Amino acid sequence: MDEEYIMDCKMLLNQRKITILTITVPAAVNRIRKSPKRSYGSPRVPG
Repeated sequence: MDEEYIMDCKMLLNQRKITILTITVPAAVNRIRKSPKRSYGSPRVPG
């Protein structure tokens, strides 16, 4: 196994993790914002 190959694999995995985060996090945030019943804290808080 070449060290360069291992480094490339690590880079690809990191990129994949970042793309997954950038896709899933905003979706989860939007889902939480749309449903006030599941939002954290009391529902009376403005915002």
